[in-house]
Amino acid sequence: MNFNCVFPTCDYKENNIEEKEFLQHLKEKHHDEMKSISEKENISIGIAEMITISNSKVFINSWLVFKIKVSLRIQPWFYAQHPK
Repeated sequence: MNFNCVFPTCDYKENNIEEKEFLQHLKEKHHDEMKSISEKENISIGIAEMITISNSKVFINSWLVFKIKVSLRIQPWFYAQHPK
């Protein structure tokens, strides 16, 4: 998987790593933030880690990128032909 750490002060970006490797990053570098989140949201640190892992995953789907690019090109023409 590809991960970009969601913490604004962190520039961690890694491709083709296992989730457990990113979890290790969270535990080593962001333990205090995880603890703060868990206390603030009244959830366990494990849940805070799972949410952070989920939010840090980067999904690259070339077909989806292609569809978005095509959609962006077609959209102005479509709306010109079909006004509201």
